[in-house]
Amino acid sequence: GRAALAAAAPAGADDDLDAEPPAVSFEELYETAHTRLVQQVFLLTACRYRAVHCVRRAFGEARRHWGTVVASGSPEGWVRVRACELALSPWHRGGARRARVWGLPYRRIKVRPADEAQAVLPDHDRLTDRDRALLKALKQLSRPQRRALVLHDGLGLPAAAVSVEAESTQAAAEGRVWAARTALAQWVPELVGPDPAAPGFADGLSGLLHRAAV
Repeated sequence: GRAALAAAAPAGADDDLDAEPPAVSFEELYETAHTRLVQQVFLLTACRYRAVHCVRRAFGEARRHWGTVVASGSPEGWVRVRACELALSPWHRGGARRARVWGLPYRRIKVRPADEAQAVLPDHDRLTDRDRALLKALKQLSRPQRRALVLHDGLGLPAAAVSVEAESTQAAAEGRVWAARTALAQWVPELVGPDPAAPGFADGLSGLLHRAAV
């Protein structure tokens, strides 16, 4: 259920673990990663316009420093790190309603092919009361806890990868995820469950995050 948030491993990825990943152009990255990055950042902001704005700003910086981005080994991860920093910065202002910047085309969030969308109820992509309750609870978390939870339970990144993106120790990353789960269990137990240590709690929370993001 995390396909819209985190890119799936390509078919045959285990066939040759030593093979270098194929080179990706800026345009290809923007086309393939824009939607899921907006969805991921939306969980941090609870504001669609701010999420779009932060992702566009991050892509603009990536294009200006494309050599560095490619050399990082994970162009999408590089953009996500910058977008998350912008989204969580108390000093950053702005939104996607302002004038166009960076020369990038605006794109509406597209979750599924148009032909599939016709088969879904009109309100499927709208936030439900449960989605809003979850987003409100997420906003009450500290910024480091919110970021760690989204990366770990929303995207499915292991704690070691979360620590790299958030520039923390692995122990700190694990502690933030646990603290975030505990807080949500206290604030919205009817939504996520009352016990963060219960079997299935993390999977259930992951599903809720995915639904709200999409």
